[in-house]
Amino acid sequence: MVKVYSGYQYSLLGEKMTMPELTESEMKTLMVLRREPISVDNIVRTEDGVRALEYLLYLGLVDIVDNEEYSDIVILTEKGRRLVEILKSLIESGELDLKALGLDQEGVLEEAYPVELYQNLSTEDLRILLLLYFNGGKLKWYQLIRAARKRPSSRLLKNGLIRRKKIKPERGRSYTVVEITKEGIALLDTMFSRVKIDPTRWIEKRRGFKTPSSELIYNLSKILSSAE
Repeated sequence: MVKVYSGYQYSLLGEKMTMPELTESEMKTLMVLRREPISVDNIVRTEDGVRALEYLLYLGLVDIVDNEEYSDIVILTEKGRRLVEILKSLIESGELDLKALGLDQEGVLEEAYPVELYQNLSTEDLRILLLLYFNGGKLKWYQLIRAARKRPSSRLLKNGLIRRKKIKPERGRSYTVVEITKEGIALLDTMFSRVKIDPTRWIEKRRGFKTPSSELIYNLSKILSSAE
């Protein structure tokens, strides 16, 4: 195992953390996830990918979001985002060499999804994205309307942040599922990084769903308004 700054101390939401031992494969996965979510299939196809994913899940640095149409998607947790920002500072200072990991420095360090591209989104759009994000990445159409008390706007579909899919089971009636897309997940992850908060601390349980709090939606909507 290649140790990368093992024992380095950093702070996460006021709590002192110690950087874990990481191999080159794990480092590469984390830095690519900073740019965008990765499908599980793409990770496990790489050399040492299965072991790297299992270890990052064990450390609580990544999580998996279900996705029916494509492979399930791997995203950074708040703990993972904080660690990656520490690694980013080490890269910028020259203490960590990305070339050894086979990565392009400019491509990794630039922001994944400019939030300015989505400044036309409303607070209700954010609420629906967060509802899907917090509830496994997808909900049945009637469940989403019940949780949000509103239908998703066409803006979310046009921007490719959500998709609708009709399911036809062998028995019973067909139904529609709404999923957050890879782009939708990347947008939220970018916003979480900008405001430097752990979104899981702003979840409320309502009508049987994990619902974003008004405070979380307000903080994220400020990013969109500042982009105008």
